Amino acid sequence: MSIIVALKIIENRIKILGTSFFKKLGGSEN
Repeated sequence: MSIIVALKIIENRIKILGTSFFKKLGGSEN
């Protein structure tokens, strides 16, 4: 269970970093 939770947290962080990264580039927020 803890492994699944950790993966979900990492996935959420990647999504947040991805969206902020694309926003810096001025791309779409998809």
